[in-house]
Amino acid sequence: MISTELQILIEYIKVVLLKKDKQKLIALLYSQSIDWKHINKMVAYHRIRPGVYEALRQVNFTNDFTEELADFSKKQAIKNLVDSQ
Repeated sequence: MISTELQILIEYIKVVLLKKDKQKLIALLYSQSIDWKHINKMVAYHRIRPGVYEALRQVNFTNDFTEELADFSKKQAIKNLVDSQ
């Protein structure tokens, strides 16, 4: 059985990269069994924080984790702009 956290990451790929339906992701995000610390470790390890943030933004989901992703994504975008100059 695939963990809820991994299912969320799979659905993020479908929503952001493949432009698929968002309903399954929305349903997963409201599951009580989510370990947000584990998801945070997974997205950091795989370096997919901005993409996951985009998926959560598209489905209008907010919590402390999404706020952290938003901050990281903004800082990363600024860093990339500075580095390109």
